[in-house]
Amino acid sequence: MTRRWRALVLVALAALIVGGALLWREQLRRQQARAELERIAALRERAAPPIHHVDNADALFAATLPRVGGGETALRALRGRLLVVNFWASWCPPCIGEMPGLSQFAREHPDIALIGIAVDGAQPVQEFLQRSPVSYPVLVAGDGGIDLIDALGDVQHDLPYTVVIGADGRVLAQHLGRIDPATLQRLVQAR
Repeated sequence: MTRRWRALVLVALAALIVGGALLWREQLRRQQARAELERIAALRERAAPPIHHVDNADALFAATLPRVGGGETALRALRGRLLVVNFWASWCPPCIGEMPGLSQFAREHPDIALIGIAVDGAQPVQEFLQRSPVSYPVLVAGDGGIDLIDALGDVQHDLPYTVVIGADGRVLAQHLGRIDPATLQRLVQAR
């Protein structure tokens, strides 16, 4: 019996070691994939072409866009408030990566209107937001979002793209690439 017991213990121990090694290898693979995505995003942000400064957000305020979940929003209703507009897509890793920080910013600054505008289809956006809800309103521009980001200075049409607009409708700041709450706070304070 002791021989069998030892054999069983050795087999169990070997299985634990092999299983642990496989789990460790999978964890390492995921970390490397995450690091590679972050490296690519950082390179893309550093190499991002300059954006063109625009003076006003008239094109944005002329738009009426569908809200996720139904209804429409006439963006002219947001004129008169400090406004942060974040253009994103559900297929864009840097966009998805910045959304928790944007949600945090929106919760901490209820006096600032923050909206997301998806340059994406309604169905993928709705499915994404069901899995990963945010604390700010999201509108869906579809392919028409390209015209909006172009009118707001992102002539390369890269995402994510964030614009800070003053209560008077003037564009105060533009940020191409992933943005964090601290950077957004600095852009808003520089108004």
